[in-house]
Amino acid sequence: MKSKIMEKRNLEKGAIKCFLPLYNEEKGTSFVVKSHSDKPDFIICDAKKNFEMGVEIAHLYYDPKEAKMILGRSKNNTHGLMIFNKLIDELNQLLLNKSSDVKHYYYESDIILVVRVISPIFSSDAFEMYKKDIKVPISKFSEIWLLTRSPKSSGPWDTIQRIS
Repeated sequence: MKSKIMEKRNLEKGAIKCFLPLYNEEKGTSFVVKSHSDKPDFIICDAKKNFEMGVEIAHLYYDPKEAKMILGRSKNNTHGLMIFNKLIDELNQLLLNKSSDVKHYYYESDIILVVRVISPIFSSDAFEMYKKDIKVPISKFSEIWLLTRSPKSSGPWDTIQRIS
């Protein structure tokens, strides 16, 4: 059980490490991680503006089969046909689940949600094209961001898109 908890924490650390520089560049801020815990996953602070907020990290996979493959829990190295609409459905369900859960968070300031798109097949362009199909429920998250790959880059997560 501890290995899954450590895996989750390491995935969260990787996501915040990719997200914060992009967020700071986008917003003209200088946030750094203050602490890593649970509900929300991180507290970040901008010392220049004397402001802190919470960050909740979520990971979006196409389906459990893809998650197992990416996390090294499957011997399969091929997935089969993957349709983008199903990934949007998964995203909408994840947003609904996180939005209903945010009321249980132990933090009084702003909380943002970062959804890291793990699926290596779908890039930022696909999400931009289907933005109208993303259903963002009413929640206490002050902002919701997608952390995706750019089709123009060979690197991993290098694009953020605000969806609320």
